[in-house]
Amino acid sequence: MVSDEKVEESAEELRDEQTADAHDREEPCESDGVESEELEESSEDDELSFDDRAALLESFSEVDRQALVEALLFASGEPLGEKKISDVTGIERAQVVDILDSLKMKLSLEESGVELFESNNRYQLRTKPQFAHFIQQLRASRPKRLSQQALETLAIVAYRQPIVRSDVEKIRGVDATPTLKTLIDRGFIRIVGHQESIGQPALYGTTPQFLEVFGLSTLGELPTLRDLQQLEAHADESSNEDEIVEEDDEVVELEENIETEDVVQAEVAANS
Repeated sequence: MVSDEKVEESAEELRDEQTADAHDREEPCESDGVESEELEESSEDDELSFDDRAALLESFSEVDRQALVEALLFASGEPLGEKKISDVTGIERAQVVDILDSLKMKLSLEESGVELFESNNRYQLRTKPQFAHFIQQLRASRPKRLSQQALETLAIVAYRQPIVRSDVEKIRGVDATPTLKTLIDRGFIRIVGHQESIGQPALYGTTPQFLEVFGLSTLGELPTLRDLQQLEAHADESSNEDEIVEEDDEVVELEENIETEDVVQAEVAANS
């Protein structure tokens, strides 16, 4: 049998080895520091100076510059303003506007699967609406939808902004606090100021993200009350037409059944 002293000695040796290994891992290696410095220098070298960027931009043709702007929009994913594009590329803002107009026209052609979407003077590359069903198949989960209550509250804020919570509640007839919080968390509305009254209640308004998600360039593109009434009337007409078609189909089917019964009765009478 192994004595207790041997066990303790083996345990101490094992602890010493583990301590030495841990110490070796904690001590920085000189070569690692050198590699880190080299990486930092390499990263700095990758950044072009203002003069080098200007020289490179000067060598670009108009087609190259348009491709550059398109690449920035693609890489960003988020909407970019004219000033941001100009600051990053060094292209004059007036020329950026011309490039965006040309790019928008080019992408509007049928053979392109994306389009240049403008909202609130910011630009973003988006897939065309007719491909939405197929693109949804790529997503593991569907995006969260707004509830009916949230949509109603958002519509009130959009049309009545800036508006305080109490006015929203007067229109809806229920407490709007949780719904307003949800819309703020989702980035559709924000506090734009405070009303000069007792308590200085917060004033709510929509955000640029609201315009982007709902495909609007400005709030002026929101449908008017007349537009909504026309849409509702058109929907009612379509519903009535469907009901008429269904009634006609039922009448035709009934007539066919009656004719079939008449034929059967005539055959029975002839056989008898």
